[in-house]
Amino acid sequence: MNRISIIILSALSFWLLTFGISKSEAVEDNGSTSHLIAVIGNQGISFFRIQSYGSLQSIGGLPKNFGIEGISSSDWLISGTGSLVTSPKRDQVAFSAHRGTENALFIYSVSQGDLQQTAIPYPVTPIWSPHGDALLLAAPPLAYVYEIVSHQLTEITHAPNEVGGNFQWLPDATALFYLGLDTTSPPKNIEIYVVNRDGSNRHRLTHTSSVVPANANRSICNLTWSPANSRIYYVVGCLGFKDNPRDYVFSVNLAGENRLEVALPTAFKEDASVTAVTNMVATTDGPVITYQADLVNGDHHWRVINLTPQGELQLRFDYHFDAPRELYDAKISPDNKHVAIVGLTDEDIYGSIHLLVGNFDDNQIAADLDGTDDHICNIDWDDQNVLYETTDIPCFGNKSKPIATWQLDIPTQKTVNISESLGKISWVLHG
Repeated sequence: MNRISIIILSALSFWLLTFGISKSEAVEDNGSTSHLIAVIGNQGISFFRIQSYGSLQSIGGLPKNFGIEGISSSDWLISGTGSLVTSPKRDQVAFSAHRGTENALFIYSVSQGDLQQTAIPYPVTPIWSPHGDALLLAAPPLAYVYEIVSHQLTEITHAPNEVGGNFQWLPDATALFYLGLDTTSPPKNIEIYVVNRDGSNRHRLTHTSSVVPANANRSICNLTWSPANSRIYYVVGCLGFKDNPRDYVFSVNLAGENRLEVALPTAFKEDASVTAVTNMVATTDGPVITYQADLVNGDHHWRVINLTPQGELQLRFDYHFDAPRELYDAKISPDNKHVAIVGLTDEDIYGSIHLLVGNFDDNQIAADLDGTDDHICNIDWDDQNVLYETTDIPCFGNKSKPIATWQLDIPTQKTVNISESLGKISWVLHG
């Protein structure tokens, strides 16, 4: 056994130790599954549950010796605000933190106030299983599944051939799909892999070089599982508007067979100079794709389309501009009737922000915040309200710092700073 193997085995043995169950003062929770927000204040990191428009309920928090790296100093430092993730029922919060050379996984119970600590060798951003009974712990090139009840840890990738990233659980939580590096033959491409929860039956699903032009970028992003037809949809391109003027959308089944391309502007008998996909989300009617189309005739669109299980494209929302406006984020409402979109009102990346809410039924604008100078990040839906954060700089990567959490009420088009009374830094916790 070589020295590297000994180091890895020692690290794994250390990781499997579970210890240090502490308990903060528990606050009775009403059992709601609405969003949680985190607030940094004099008492450390506190959690609140959104009750109704502009209303919060305190539900406890972390001990005072926890802080966010780059925002607050403390004994245990969490790598960023996005590192705290909520379980599917939003009754637990998982995150990793480091103290000197020590790393640990923490799971906070909202109802009990319990904080479970497990030693780990590397910082990770956990990903909850759909049933809330396991966490995917990915620190590429390694990835593991951590069982909540048994504390069992299972390695599901192997370095260096499969550098894991972009992991997603299948809805039944029996397997995961992710991006890995294929080193079997040149050129080395990022491809999609699938692996069972116990690490078995790991195999590649895609062969990107065979489906896109030789001069196209082969990065893969926006992996989305469609329960409507049991296929994985994904985008090839993903580098942005100037460097990569076209994104390609494909789908593949779990056997890696029957790859299909989804045509975007050509579906509407148009030619585009730029086609950039912002995101895809799964619905029972098939994946919903939000993208920007800058057409050669000078028209510019933000569009939302639904790809039916039969392979048909249905236009759900179409917003037209006379000049290009880059589209940064989009979220579909829980009832699949609205879309919230964030983009720029001009070509300057430090320009003003456009937050738009559109109706699918009649293609009309339900709410429009155009021209705000606030930097808007991490939009989401809470019932029929849109949640968003304002930050100190544009939210590219993880460099921005949250300032406040807001709600946009769709019927009145009014906004409220729901964290204003707390007077502290706050942000929404996502799953």
